[in-house]
Amino acid sequence: MQISSKSPCEFYKKLEDELNRKLYSLTNSLPFITMAGKALDQHLDMIAVIRKLTVQSLALMDYPSRDDVADIAKRIIRIEERLDGLDECLYLTLVEVEEYRNQIGKFINEIGELDI
Repeated sequence: MQISSKSPCEFYKKLEDELNRKLYSLTNSLPFITMAGKALDQHLDMIAVIRKLTVQSLALMDYPSRDDVADIAKRIIRIEERLDGLDECLYLTLVEVEEYRNQIGKFINEIGELDI
């Protein structure tokens, strides 16, 4: 039995390199690329059919589709933005009201001092 002087890591690295070279040589050919392209086209066609059937099934069951959920999410985001704007506007209005109350309080005190 012959003992290799290489470590297991070196052995597996060499094996991996050799396998990668073989795979590259098998897949780097026009017939393989053509076959892979056709398989990809068939897969994409099947995905389109499945998506169409899924949307139709959801419509028949009166369930929302992904587009419906996305539209609702966009509406919710717009409503939240409007609520944030209203909240800020309300806060600024309340700050102004407090300032007016302080000014009215000062005026009342000044008028009270003027009464003789």
